[in-house]
Amino acid sequence: MQTKFENTDDFLNSEEYNRYVLGQSGRLQKKWDTFFKAHPEKKADARRARKIIKGLAEMKDTTADSEISEFQLYHNFEKTWKEYKYSQSNTWMRGATVFMRRALVVAAVVIFAVVVYTLLNKFIISNKPENVFYSEIYVPPARQSQLTLPDGSKVWVNADSRLKYSNHFNADERDIYLQGEAYFEVTKNTEIPFRVISGEVEVRVAGTKFSMRAYPEENRVEAVLAEGRIEFFTNQETSEKSYQLKPGDKVIYNLDNNLVLLSEQNITRELAWKDGQLVFTNAPLFDVCRSLQRWYGIEIEITGDTLGLHPFTFTVEQETIEQILEYLTRAAPLEFKKMKVENTESGEVKTKYTIYATK
Repeated sequence: MQTKFENTDDFLNSEEYNRYVLGQSGRLQKKWDTFFKAHPEKKADARRARKIIKGLAEMKDTTADSEISEFQLYHNFEKTWKEYKYSQSNTWMRGATVFMRRALVVAAVVIFAVVVYTLLNKFIISNKPENVFYSEIYVPPARQSQLTLPDGSKVWVNADSRLKYSNHFNADERDIYLQGEAYFEVTKNTEIPFRVISGEVEVRVAGTKFSMRAYPEENRVEAVLAEGRIEFFTNQETSEKSYQLKPGDKVIYNLDNNLVLLSEQNITRELAWKDGQLVFTNAPLFDVCRSLQRWYGIEIEITGDTLGLHPFTFTVEQETIEQILEYLTRAAPLEFKKMKVENTESGEVKTKYTIYATK
């Protein structure tokens, strides 16, 4: 299997993919299933190629081997073959076996039809570009953003989060790639499911309201359902598992041990961040500080082996970071100090707070 599939043409040019689509090799099923799990963003191009291959496979070829010589076949399709960037065609044709000579006739028809399809799609049918490209939104720390996707779905993106989608969004697919945290109000479309993908985790919906949290530096992925229904998928090494959520459910997938925890939660509290609040309930200091760093755009360091495990319960509304840290010093035996830190490469100056246990 070639290592890169950049567009529909690459799938059409792949002998293995053609055999897989036409069911000529059972062993390829698992191989391509594994490929698409690792590269879900390439499924749209693969689907378009599949339609072409399946359609052309239904054409009946009544030409006998004796009616077309290899020389004539090569002469007639040499130009088309070169235009289609199949650089090894000359060697491949001359070395074809008796079995492959029959395939050459069909392959030539396929190549010609694909070129015609490409030209029509490019110059007549639409102006949609051949290659897939992505729109990416990054919301820096201490900021939040709201946007409307091409299908009308609304998204609230939390601080230090990255979201991207392709130029085929709402045409062939509705796939969102997320690093960070976002809340979605999805426009219903049963024909094109809405998917949020983060590494080995995927949420699939038709139309609903939910949030998903998947920061790269954390060891878990979370989803909370506010309204409707979602399917939470984990693509583990041996199998794919799915979990159905009902409104009020929260699912946490631990990336370290592949364990899944499903529970009922207070939706208002879980989704408070999109309305300008942070709510902590028995949250360890490690998690509290991670959230505060993103919320205020600062750096916090915790010293001590067990201090980060101390639980806290409080709500952040319009307080300054100093007010919050002062509260922590009253609620637990700890202190903090403030300093300015300059990034030697960018010259950016950030505020750093160090939290340590009281002696």
